[in-house]
This record gives sequence, structure tokens and C-alpha cells, in this order.
Amino acid sequence: MTSQRDTSLLKSFFQFSAGPWLSAVISFVTTPITTYLIIPAEFGKASMYTVAFSLILQGVLLGTDQSFVRMFYEYEEDRRPVLLWNSLIPALSMSIIASIVLLLFRREVSYILFDSREYLLPVIALSLTIVLAVIERFATLVLRMKKRGIAFSSLRVVSTVASASGIIFYALVFGRNFYAVIFGTIVSHFVVVIVSVLMELGFWRKGLSLSFERIKQIVFYGLPFVPAFIVTLFFGTDSVIYIIVI
Repeated sequence: MTSQRDTSLLKSFFQFSAGPWLSAVISFVTTPITTYLIIPAEFGKASMYTVAFSLILQGVLLGTDQSFVRMFYEYEEDRRPVLLWNSLIPALSMSIIASIVLLLFRREVSYILFDSREYLLPVIALSLTIVLAVIERFATLVLRMKKRGIAFSSLRVVSTVASASGIIFYALVFGRNFYAVIFGTIVSHFVVVIVSVLMELGFWRKGLSLSFERIKQIVFYGLPFVPAFIVTLFFGTDSVIYIIVI
């Protein structure tokens, strides 16, 4: 019995780890290409965009993704979609609010991120990407919690390929600037959202039953994770260190 369990755990480990390894190989091949295509000076602006995206995403999630993972197996199988929607809705609502705020103050945000009020399109793209990223986080978590290792790993590969393809396409067709990186990011998130939701479409169609008490429990459990993740991101990201130095 123990041997079978160990074999199952080992199999699951390889299924979930295959994606990052394959993604790393693809990145190893595509990174020199994208680096060649994008003007070096533009990477600084792309880094500012990425840092802003990461910080805002951690804030709007409210830690509900952690609550979803923690409570998933406490729910009966047919009630797990209820947990999904009650975890997703507060985070999705916050992402929409954050996006509206970014759009309302797009000139000020553009100045803070890029030292210019002319870069309005990246702020609009940032707003869209935040909403997509919230949905993507839960869509991929569903696959992870249902132990669909191959599907989860496949999405990592799809994300890497879509991002690299988007960057290369934009750089070759439109321009070798930081917009290419932003375009690749949007394409990646959009493709992963579509594919991951379709993989568990039946799961997403169930459980649209919201409860204020349940949402409050989920948010209260997840909120302490937010400052912890932001601090970790702040001290662990080279881009943020670059900002501090500047």
C-alpha cells in the first residue's frame, strides 16, 4: 500500500515538474531571440510594468487563492465549485476596481511607471492583464488541486510559447520596443485563461452560489498572506531592487 502511494506521489511529482522544465528549455531558446529583437533601453520600462503588475495582482487577490487551496479538500467534491466562485468573486471585484482606478488616473500612473504621461496604452493593458491574471490564477489552481499534473504542466508550456510568440510577432511587425513585452504578456494570460477554463468547463459551470459569510471567511483567512507576499516580492525581485537604486 505504501509502495503504491509512493509510486503515485512520484508520478504526480514528475507530471507537475515537467511543465517548468519544458518552459525553461523553451525560454533558453527564445530569450536570446527576444533580447535581440527588443532594444535594450526598452527593457527598463518593461520591468516597471512587470513590477507594477506583480504588486497590484498580489493586492487584489486578497489571499483568496491561498484560501481556495487551504479549503479545497474540506469541501465535498460536488461543493468545490461553490468554493471556487466564492473565492474568485472578491478577487475579481477588486481587480475590476483596481483597473478602473488605473484607467481614471492613467496619466499619473504612466508618469510614475515610465516618467512620462504619454504612455497611456501600457496602463490600459495593465488594467486588462490584472483581470485576466486573477481568472488565470484560479483556473490553474483548479487543475492543480484536482491533481491534473499533465494538464497543469501543459499550461506552463502554453504560457511560455504564447508569451514568446507574442513578443516576437509584435517586435517584427510593429516595433522593437517594450510594447512587445506587454503584448506578449497579454497574449500569454489570455490564451492560458481560455485553455484552462475549457479544460475544466464542467467545474466552472457549477456552484455559482454566493454566500456573504463564506466569502468573509475566505477573505479573512487569506488577507494575512497579502503583506507577506508583497514583502517577499519586494525583496526578492531584481526589478524592484533596480527601482530602489534608481
